[in-house]
Amino acid sequence: MVAASGVKVQSEVLTSRGRIDLVVMTAHTTWIMEFKCGQSAEAGLRQIYEKGYADRYRGLGKKLMLMGIGFDSGKRCVSGWRMEATNDGNGHK
Repeated sequence: MVAASGVKVQSEVLTSRGRIDLVVMTAHTTWIMEFKCGQSAEAGLRQIYEKGYADRYRGLGKKLMLMGIGFDSGKRCVSGWRMEATNDGNGHK
């Protein structure tokens, strides 16, 4: 259903420094998401920066949105989320 809408979704995208949990690409924006179970949303966002997950999406002419999402395994729900847009449009803070 999502693919039929023209949105490209990829999970577990392999990079040389790890796996990106989820990438969602629309016509104008690429979303890079990292999920953390039992950890903070900030930990997910930090991993995106530390492992350079946005690097391969530079130069596409799209806005890059980076998102960390934390899950509480005991309550089985989202415990928090944090989102940042890159300043230069090329994956850099």
